[in-house]
Amino acid sequence: MDKDTLLKNVNQINGISGSMLVSKDGLVLANSLPESIDPNLVSAVVSSMFTNIDVQSKRMQRGQLARFTLETDQESISLMQVDVNGEMLLILSQFGKDVDLNELNQALNAVKA
Repeated sequence: MDKDTLLKNVNQINGISGSMLVSKDGLVLANSLPESIDPNLVSAVVSSMFTNIDVQSKRMQRGQLARFTLETDQESISLMQVDVNGEMLLILSQFGKDVDLNELNQALNAVKA
């Protein structure tokens, strides 16, 4: 499955307002974020956050970070490692809406297959 198809499938899940694939060094590889969001700024910040939290998790001997969620008063941002050449998937969810995790896992499993 190509990157654009992955993002399209993820964005069709109820409660998700946008998504993007980011390299470990913060470069935007593909995005389908709303126009109001600067993908370069978001990717740089969350990539740095993910890397830092991953290092701290290993220092605490809790293993490699797989996913974390940042929740603000406006929305939730989930960042997860996906098995597409080690890229990170950033998902913006709509505030107050539950994301169907089963649907999300199905979309991610389709990438691994």
